[in-house]
Amino acid sequence: FKEQAEWADVIYLHGGDLDMLRENLPKAEPLLNLFSGKTVIGSSAGAQLLSTYCWRCSKRRVDTGLGFTPLNVLVHYQSDFGSQDPRGPIDWAKAATELQQAAGDA
Repeated sequence: FKEQAEWADVIYLHGGDLDMLRENLPKAEPLLNLFSGKTVIGSSAGAQLLSTYCWRCSKRRVDTGLGFTPLNVLVHYQSDFGSQDPRGPIDWAKAATELQQAAGDA
């Protein structure tokens, strides 16, 4: 990752598992140095990693990203993500409220 990030102009962090990204990427090198001067984008867990706060669909709770951006994200908003989950469909309005409250309390 470090070698690719050094020569790349754009770094894309795809979805997957936020915990795995958070645990492994910072160990590679201080990410802020790797990301300096680059366009960095993320989808799903990648966007959550870059954010300050995020609402995690899989965990159904607010969590923290690494705070590279002063943004709070709610990925997959109003999609059918988790519709087959035994917990039932996601209450998107509740998720948005929880995220706003967490960000406001910070």
